[in-house]
Amino acid sequence: RLDELHKDKGKIRGVPTGYKDLDNILAGLQRSDLFILAARPSMGKTSFGLSVIINIINSTNIKIGIFSLETSKEQILYKLISIASKVSLKRLISGDINNVEWVKVQEISTKIINSINYIDDTANLSISNLNSKAKSLKKNNNRISLIMIDYLQLIQSDDRLSSSRTEELSFITRTLKILARDLHIPVIVLSQLNRNVENRVNKRPLL
Repeated sequence: RLDELHKDKGKIRGVPTGYKDLDNILAGLQRSDLFILAARPSMGKTSFGLSVIINIINSTNIKIGIFSLETSKEQILYKLISIASKVSLKRLISGDINNVEWVKVQEISTKIINSINYIDDTANLSISNLNSKAKSLKKNNNRISLIMIDYLQLIQSDDRLSSSRTEELSFITRTLKILARDLHIPVIVLSQLNRNVENRVNKRPLL
């Protein structure tokens, strides 16, 4: 395997994110890996995650599943269309678009229909339900090659023995890692960080 990689070195092995520097670091989103995209509130992590989805749609023909615990599927679709067409969300929702933009909206809508296989916007989804839905989705549609979840802190834990939310989140994260491995696909999970970093002099991220 290493010999094969060496002969074709530099190639993106996983699903390309469309961001060159990130793909150079990760070699694409690798199968069986759990990727956590974490940021403070209102930093644009959802928009970034959806931008990755649009880049994947534009460069591959894989099928994608999305679990959105905070935003409705209609809002997700509006954001995807806005990002891809470069028409502001406000103008899109109000219908204030010209004929050229309308053609772009139709084109990206067709791509979304062909690529986004599943959007689940169930609120208060438990980790066991999410797990079973994802496995059922993969079983019923073997072409599903990536799942994105928005976001980690809204997933409910089934571990009633946990003494803290931190332990619950650790259990949820482990379960998602096992899910990625079992389905043999990359799983992207968005995560909300607190604002305590703003009170530190050195704002470099810490574990």
